[in-house]
Amino acid sequence: MPRDYIPHTDPDFLAWSANYSTRITATPTAFGLTTENATTLGQRQTAFSTALAAATNPETRGGSTILAKDTARVSLESYCRQLANIIQATLTVTDQQRYDLG
Repeated sequence: MPRDYIPHTDPDFLAWSANYSTRITATPTAFGLTTENATTLGQRQTAFSTALAAATNPETRGGSTILAKDTARVSLESYCRQLANIIQATLTVTDQQRYDLG
């Protein structure tokens, strides 16, 4: 069974998604994407980062902040997978570019 490219833990996913977003935002068309894709990805990555911080801070941690973090993660992960499908289908994207995305 192939290994999933998206990390399972929230801290690892945060680091991975930050790299993914940074690289795509820098040159979206190099990956077969649009500026709108990059903007949406950045917004969802920021929302997850903010929600994760609230869910892990002892002063703000609670059921609602954990739910918000989980919801933001599902949204971001789903969008990352959508973009990955586009990237995989773009013939001009090199293996090195895919590797750098993670």
